[in-house]
Amino acid sequence: PIFTGEPARSFTGIRETARALGESSVIPVFLGGDHAITYPILEGFEGVDDITVVHLDAHMDYWEPSQNSPYDHSCCMWLASR
Repeated sequence: PIFTGEPARSFTGIRETARALGESSVIPVFLGGDHAITYPILEGFEGVDDITVVHLDAHMDYWEPSQNSPYDHSCCMWLASR
């Protein structure tokens, strides 16, 4: 579930779901969605050795987080590269 106005709570669920998929025998593919969900999905795969990210967009989403929010939609690829 996504909790409107509660990004940290929403991202915890996204991260946990991605982690469970990463620990299973399936090969997950995530398509679409808001840019802000990219980083928590990738966090869920922390420790997985073989992961590929294909990012198709009109811009890079590669800006440092601003306005005290690590989950801004424009910084997911910047966070992923760290």
